[in-house]
Amino acid sequence: MISDVLYDARLSIRQYMDAAETGYPGPGPLRERLEQLLAEMVSIQAILDAPPGLEPFTCIYEEPGVGGWQFFQCFAENADHAEEQATNAYPDATILWVNQGHGRTSQTMEE
Repeated sequence: MISDVLYDARLSIRQYMDAAETGYPGPGPLRERLEQLLAEMVSIQAILDAPPGLEPFTCIYEEPGVGGWQFFQCFAENADHAEEQATNAYPDATILWVNQGHGRTSQTMEE
């Protein structure tokens, strides 16, 4: 099954990166590419896990009294639906933007 292959690949990359903490390959282009691949696999897994008719979204928001940006991940029909879910979950928050996808490979949605 595809999800099992993705899980094994993520685990292998993570183990390689953890071993690399001791020296090789260290910070640089190879490590950055491995991190990018890992993030892409997380997004692919999120798409595979999505209920029929829904897609993964990440909402970035600020909440009063909490420092920094917060991230809300959900499955939604579209960006408006994702923003509605984030607003329902965090009614005092200001939604800054909505990305399609989960993880660092998310795409910013146009307003």
